[in-house]
Amino acid sequence: LVKIVGRSRIKDGIPIVEWYGLPLGFGKRLLILPPTKSVKSVFRGKANKNVYICGTSGSGKTYASNSLLTRAFKDLPILALSFKPGDSTLKLSSSITIDVSKTPINAFEDKDIFIRAYMITLAVEKPGTIVSRIPMVLDEALTYSKNWDELIEYLLHLIESPNVDEVKRSAASHILDGVRVLKPKVHSTTGWLWDFKTNVVLDFSGLNDYQKTFFAEV
Repeated sequence: LVKIVGRSRIKDGIPIVEWYGLPLGFGKRLLILPPTKSVKSVFRGKANKNVYICGTSGSGKTYASNSLLTRAFKDLPILALSFKPGDSTLKLSSSITIDVSKTPINAFEDKDIFIRAYMITLAVEKPGTIVSRIPMVLDEALTYSKNWDELIEYLLHLIESPNVDEVKRSAASHILDGVRVLKPKVHSTTGWLWDFKTNVVLDFSGLNDYQKTFFAEV
């Protein structure tokens, strides 16, 4: 966890941290870097490239994130995920905004990714025998499905089939309930491609909470 504990300023368009704190152990020892050390050099020098920005409401988390993206890392392609209506990230300079509720991500390109996203989004709250069968049943259903409508049709077939055991039928029913929640109003079989050159902001704000989690995972 990296926390900026002092003032920052802008020099030549680059944020400069005057007091940079790296909590060690339980957080009272701080590694102090000189005023000339840029945020860019600090973050790019980390062994772990993940950065977590935290703070209370209104403390400037979004502003800090956008500043890092547009100033310190402006030479890199940006893929930003936005979940709040009217979020300032949607106005990121030199970027294309894609409304995921109108141009959904194609979740059917990779079965394993679909299954993992589904389990993270919906299945963890109901442990037991039925849940243990969900990945296998979902894998089977996705084998015969290229879109949401075909997936629903196949799940209904499993539920209504007299040759399906009760556990598999219950798993299919559970999946069907989840699929109906996850299915976007508009669905795509083509998806979209990122050329790693253009800055892209994915706007998830028009989706329900389950859809936000699922499509963000995808």
